[in-house]
Amino acid sequence: MFDCIVALDWAKSNMAVAKLKKEVKEPKVFEMESDIEYLKRYLDELPGTVQLVFEVSSSARKLFFELYDYADDIIVCNPLKNELIMKGPKNDRIDAVKLALLARRGDLQNVFLDLGENFKLRRLVSGYVDVVKALVRCKNHRADLKENKIESQYDEFVMKLKEIETKKLSEIKAQYEDKFSELEKSNPEIKRMTSIPGIGAISAVKIVATVASAERFSSYKDYWGYCGLARYLIESGGRLYGTRKTRHNPMMKAIYKMAALVAISTTKEFGGYYEYLTRTKLLPAYDARNAIARHIAKVSLMMLKHKSKYKARLVEQKIKALSSI
Repeated sequence: MFDCIVALDWAKSNMAVAKLKKEVKEPKVFEMESDIEYLKRYLDELPGTVQLVFEVSSSARKLFFELYDYADDIIVCNPLKNELIMKGPKNDRIDAVKLALLARRGDLQNVFLDLGENFKLRRLVSGYVDVVKALVRCKNHRADLKENKIESQYDEFVMKLKEIETKKLSEIKAQYEDKFSELEKSNPEIKRMTSIPGIGAISAVKIVATVASAERFSSYKDYWGYCGLARYLIESGGRLYGTRKTRHNPMMKAIYKMAALVAISTTKEFGGYYEYLTRTKLLPAYDARNAIARHIAKVSLMMLKHKSKYKARLVEQKIKALSSI
């Protein structure tokens, strides 16, 4: 247990800080204008070990980077899981107090943040995803205008601007992809990821940025759940009531699903394994593809953990062993 828990409710204009010492029952709280430099001095002057707690928000990443060296442990928690804060009266001071009490009880769900270079790639990935979404929306809007043209005086005006917007977004998208190609050459982990069948430069950057630190996954099964490639069993009273989906990362699920499709059609080992699953094991095509997506996900995680290269022969041997069961 830490000597002191400091819970922070942060906003651009003001902050509420609750300090809970291990020998007292209730935290002391104060509120003032938001000031990171003051927080640094405040945390630095506290005796003993200090745990800092605050909720994930638009400012969470900045707070984490700025205050990382001023606390022995930092919890950036998921506000959707803090049921105690959702109940009763609510203001900044009350929220800070409740955060401190929840931290003492160990009831906070930590959100992963990291200081490593791979984690910083998330900003690049986020920008690329935003551009792709905007480009898709723009193209869909343009197609809808063409299909449902009503000869309005505004149609031509909007279509002209949509053409300009589509061209500009395509140029920005190309710049991102050029950057991904540069990273493939300069970042060893990204380069290793692209050696996996079905994983190109863009997918490799997304995987490395999202995983950031492979050690945070205790096993490949945890990683399957994170990527939406596994389901939880629902069991009660000795009876099985089916399965339910995990809370997962949709982008990672899409990456491995697409990688499985490419690997099946372009490689001998995965194509043969797919045939074995569908024809011998009589698995539905969807389950067979999911099994291959899982295998690719497992391989990629192990490569990130051990900083190893992709070994096609070893993968082929493992698949042959699975096929003989």
